[in-house]
Amino acid sequence: MTIKTFTLNEAEARKIRRGAFLPLFLIVPLAAMYGLDPSKSQPSHFLITFLIGVICAAVVVSISWHAAKRRLADFSKTSLTIGDGKLILMSGMGQSDLDLGAVTSVVVRQKRNSVRSVVLKFSDGRRVELQGYSEMNALLSSLRQHVSQDLFDS
Repeated sequence: MTIKTFTLNEAEARKIRRGAFLPLFLIVPLAAMYGLDPSKSQPSHFLITFLIGVICAAVVVSISWHAAKRRLADFSKTSLTIGDGKLILMSGMGQSDLDLGAVTSVVVRQKRNSVRSVVLKFSDGRRVELQGYSEMNALLSSLRQHVSQDLFDS
């Protein structure tokens, strides 16, 4: 059997970067709506409320961006290797070796004939979701070579 290595997709990195700015689109409009409440008659009320919302959004976005930068630094070190009856997950935190013989169920999630994610359930109760890797279709075919076909549930 062949050994194949997969890396994370660049689209996954873009999703991580975009996710850091999501709080900005939630907090600022809420602050603007609250500041424009007609029961508040003073014009300075809107400005104060909106500025507090912007400051809160800036703090939350900076925290999110810092976390996203850490994930992106780990991004280039993350890889998945399938071969010799093992699934080897390599990341900045270390290496995990999973025995493919202990897989009890494989769930494949597809969208328009493209594999979105593969969920592996193991006999010891662990659940591993593989998503965001380049060549997800090739990853699935490689898993099909190492795992019994009757465990697959699409």
